Amino acid sequence: MLLALLLLSLFTLVLLGFYVFVAAPRSRTHQTFAAFIACLALWTINDIVMWGFGGGRAIAEWWAGMSFGLSLLLQFAFVVFAWVFPENGEVPVRRAAVMFAPGAVLFPAALAGMMWQGLEFDGAAFKIKLTPLAYAFGLYIYGLFAYGFVLLFRKWRRYRASLWGKQLAAILFALVITATLKTLANIALPLAGVYSLLPVGSVFVLVGVIIYAYAITNFKLFSIQSALDQFRLFPIAYKVAFSIAVVAVLSFALFQIPIVWWSFTAQTNEAWRRYLVFSVVTALVPNLVLVALVIRIISRPLRRLTEAAVDVAGGAYGAQVGLTSNDEVGLLAASFNEMSR
Repeated sequence: MLLALLLLSLFTLVLLGFYVFVAAPRSRTHQTFAAFIACLALWTINDIVMWGFGGGRAIAEWWAGMSFGLSLLLQFAFVVFAWVFPENGEVPVRRAAVMFAPGAVLFPAALAGMMWQGLEFDGAAFKIKLTPLAYAFGLYIYGLFAYGFVLLFRKWRRYRASLWGKQLAAILFALVITATLKTLANIALPLAGVYSLLPVGSVFVLVGVIIYAYAITNFKLFSIQSALDQFRLFPIAYKVAFSIAVVAVLSFALFQIPIVWWSFTAQTNEAWRRYLVFSVVTALVPNLVLVALVIRIISRPLRRLTEAAVDVAGGAYGAQVGLTSNDEVGLLAASFNEMSR
């Protein structure tokens, strides 16, 4: 059950980050929020390794070091996001260099295991004894969080009568909820000797994801205004991403799982050889399906548009293109047909 919840949390984070990044890849706001979500996704993967498959001191030390390091990167991304959102503003480079300078020492110290004196994990029970440096690390992390939160709160007060104000309110609410839950599970209770909520710490981010999804659908969070908004299109990028996701899941279920079962059931020396050979062979099927889908979604419609444009340029005015898809290509075809009349 825990592993399923962690995987659900990971998938929703990846979908949210991808949705925001693809909407405007060159926007600093979208880039920094996607980086913030990427850090949360890596944190979730770290928890999956630890609580889903871990066991022993070595795995626990790796998990602890990565948790400290990712928490630092997470706050860096959050502060940068607070600087640029919602105006898509510039990052104050000098201020960032000063504020993030301690990370040059704290990040390698975390990975080197300097944040704890003793650590025990037998696959179920987990205990850790922190060093004074870990407490300084925690103060620095919460200092960064407080700085970013106050910055966003001031922007909310400035824009609260506008759509930006609603977007900022949703983000602040999500931050309060997720930060409170993760602080309780990952810091407050462990300091009191209670480690039972550590495995589900990453699941709490689902609450924030739900709030962000609500803000995206109701307050146009992370939406870039353009002339295409009035047409309610289903963008090509999302069609391609959806196609890839469906093909990947189906090919895994239809090909990879049976091949693994067939290859490793007998536990022979030929198992890996069977798996590698037939994995390569069956990988041809989803790859060819993806190529066919990309040709259908992008290449073939663009070719038809190009041919019609060449005809019009050669004097064949009135040439029409019969494309009715609900995406950018369909809109382009409709506009072309209007101009060609």
